[in-house]
Amino acid sequence: MNFTEVPAGTRIAEIHNGSAARLIIENEQGEILGDHYLRYEQGKILLRTPVMPSMLTHDRVIVRQDCLCYLMERYWPGT
Repeated sequence: MNFTEVPAGTRIAEIHNGSAARLIIENEQGEILGDHYLRYEQGKILLRTPVMPSMLTHDRVIVRQDCLCYLMERYWPGT
């Protein structure tokens, strides 16, 4: 999914063992935006809106040190 726009409804992760884990998404101002981008259904983490993941990693060390990825949205000039 790296540098490819993925549609709303795409599964980006799964939660195992009945965990209540949540991904944290914040913008440049530190605002928490997880509910805008993600929904959780039956152990799956799904996108609410189309986004383009960048610098997506599976490396747990990098995720803990930095982040899972950055989410980019299409920019429409004038809107």
